[in-house]
Amino acid sequence: LLAIQIEPIMRQAIGAVPVVVVSDMISEMKMVKHFIQKMYSSNRVEIHEYLLNAMELPELKAYENSIIVINKLFRNLTPYFQLHSSNEVVYVTAEMNSYDMIEISRALVAQEEKRLIEKIAYCKEV
Repeated sequence: LLAIQIEPIMRQAIGAVPVVVVSDMISEMKMVKHFIQKMYSSNRVEIHEYLLNAMELPELKAYENSIIVINKLFRNLTPYFQLHSSNEVVYVTAEMNSYDMIEISRALVAQEEKRLIEKIAYCKEV
């Protein structure tokens, strides 16, 4: 019973993890966003969209401690994006298969753990 009460409190303390869906097509971006919204609560993820060739690159570079979801076709372009090292990059297919969702889940758990450790370290200092 205590574990059931602690989880929502911890989630509230660490906040939603930003998930940035990067694509060159609006339809693909919306589809990936829809899959993520179906899988995760808005309390757990905060979804942002980034449309390649339509938005400025500094907007994408500004994200930190986020999950960046990119189509596998753009894997070779990722170094050009110069993403912050604190981000988790997940390469997905346009169809969003079960492997893609597992990888997003893995990245989400890693970001949540990182945020929780930072929060605990901060509480120890105070």
